[in-house]
Amino acid sequence: MPKDQAKQQQPSRKGKATWRKNIDLAPVEERLEIQRQAESLGLAGGVGQAGDLFVEDRKGDEALLARQRKNRRGLKSLEVLNRDAVGVPAVLSRKEKGSLGGKTPEERSGMSAKQIAKLRRMTGRQTGPFGAVVEQSQEDKEEQRAKADIKVAEYDVWGAESPRVHVKPLKHDVEKRRLPDVPLPLPDPGQSYNPPAEAHDALLEKAMKVAEDEENERLKHREWKRKWDAGGEYARQEEEEGKNVMGMRVDGEDDDDKEPDDEQAEVEALTTRKEPKRKTKAQRARSLKHKEAERQRLLQKSIKSTHQAIQSLPSLKKSLAKAAEEKQEAAQQRREAKLKRLERRVGRFELPKEEHEVQLGEELSEGLRGLKPEGNLIRDRIHHFAKRGLVEPRAPSTKEPRRAATKTYETHAYKRFH
Repeated sequence: MPKDQAKQQQPSRKGKATWRKNIDLAPVEERLEIQRQAESLGLAGGVGQAGDLFVEDRKGDEALLARQRKNRRGLKSLEVLNRDAVGVPAVLSRKEKGSLGGKTPEERSGMSAKQIAKLRRMTGRQTGPFGAVVEQSQEDKEEQRAKADIKVAEYDVWGAESPRVHVKPLKHDVEKRRLPDVPLPLPDPGQSYNPPAEAHDALLEKAMKVAEDEENERLKHREWKRKWDAGGEYARQEEEEGKNVMGMRVDGEDDDDKEPDDEQAEVEALTTRKEPKRKTKAQRARSLKHKEAERQRLLQKSIKSTHQAIQSLPSLKKSLAKAAEEKQEAAQQRREAKLKRLERRVGRFELPKEEHEVQLGEELSEGLRGLKPEGNLIRDRIHHFAKRGLVEPRAPSTKEPRRAATKTYETHAYKRFH
């Protein structure tokens, strides 16, 4: 660097605003200008080859590596774990002769003396006098092996059946009460614009029966209401006349007069009772004969009933078959009744009854040109949804909508003159 070129002084960078204001970008601008001139002359990168710009350091700083190895410290948690894992060393003591760490050979092996003796007998090693171990001869071993009862394994690994594990089915806490999904019901053939005569007559009879039931129910309810009102009116009249007073009894005075006579008759019957006399020999024979005749009569009756049951076996089979059919019909009726009960969905209202649309004979049209539009598809669909439990059944609202009441009042404007 030439001496005449003085080093550029920069002001202090104490504050953020000062640093932004007083930073010197002259060296950066000079470097960018040099790169622009190099690019205009056709040089790659503007500064020469890559080897002149970069240096590959494959060894690293040895002093820095040595300092890192010297100052390397492990984690504090690993240091604590390693210190605790070492534990307190055992107390060193002098081993005595004939002891195995303070334990007897039996305690060290974990077996009792009887088990050790049994193992020695099985292996052919017997203990002689003074604790000496005596080996058996080969002949004694063969003789003992011949006398031994060798049991053949009765369990077949491949032929035995695998144990059956009974798993109880899981029972849900909440059971869904929903009718099975059924397709949309088909309309009655009698509702066609040109129905068969039999189907139309059957539909008319069905609609007439429904109408008669509704009318009978209405008349029954009206009669019950009339009787209820009449009973209330009668009770009101009696209360006014004072005849129906609690605790007052008009009739029944003669019952008290008859009670002493009944008691006297019972006392006389008790006093005039005769003691039973002893039966004579003829009476005892007559009673035995009567009992035997009664027993024979009952025996003949049972034999006769047995013969009749055997003869009536075919009819009995027919009656049993008929009873089974009736039982099946009753079960089917119970299932249908259960489905009908399930149709009553949860809510304020029950499922409305399905309306039967019937046309009289003179109202039928033989062709499509004279057909009158009837029915309501949305009503039928909503009714089917409510029957399947998809929507809540509702009742048609007959109440008039509430209207806001208007208030009229007189202002005090007539009192103000200005």
